[in-house]
Amino acid sequence: MAKERYLVFIPAFHAAKTIARVMLKLKNLNFDFDVLVVDNHSNDGTLDVVKNNIARYNLKNYHLIRNIKNLGYGGSQKVAIWFGIYNGYDKLVIIHADDQYPVEAIPEIISHNAKTKAALTIGTRLKHKNVKKVMPKWRYFGNYALSSMNRWAYGLNLDEFNSEFRIYNLEFMKKVDLDRFSSISHYTIESIIGIIAKKGVIDQIVISCAYPDDAHHPPFFELVAYGFYNVYRALKYKVFHT
Repeated sequence: MAKERYLVFIPAFHAAKTIARVMLKLKNLNFDFDVLVVDNHSNDGTLDVVKNNIARYNLKNYHLIRNIKNLGYGGSQKVAIWFGIYNGYDKLVIIHADDQYPVEAIPEIISHNAKTKAALTIGTRLKHKNVKKVMPKWRYFGNYALSSMNRWAYGLNLDEFNSEFRIYNLEFMKKVDLDRFSSISHYTIESIIGIIAKKGVIDQIVISCAYPDDAHHPPFFELVAYGFYNVYRALKYKVFHT
């Protein structure tokens, strides 16, 4: 049986201050994988930081893509998934460039997914013992409320639906119509709905999280819009199952 090929995907937007830390942590992981950085048309020198660190550490396992315009968060996700599929990778792991998610948990989520064969495994922060000390209160309660509503609507036993620390089974994702997904942050919930529609299994592991002071965060109004969209999609799915 052929060895599975893993692609670690770093979506990057205005991440010049933090992405070097993520790259260094990835360098210290002890397993075989390649890395894809998709720079979503940053104007803060993010890609230069990546190139400098590739040269500094003589990294041979990196692929770089710079979007010719800002394609949105979902747009970068689609680029990465199609890149992975077309280049013969089996699994796609997402780790953000802002150093919010735990790089050291990548081997765990890979091992878990290999055992369960899930189409998607999500890293949930809401069950971690220190989450209330780390996650801002408004984020925690908003995330908790949306995830509770989503459990009710979609019938999935997940503690969190909004985490983007994930691993996708790319063979399964070939069945999913990515073009139907949003190109903005709504992709996060739409990708789950798309996998449900194809009868895919979705499970979770528990992870820690961090909110570095130098990280780039989406504007507050985008988070509010994402919350309202979650409510709309949950109600639509509950009524129409679409």
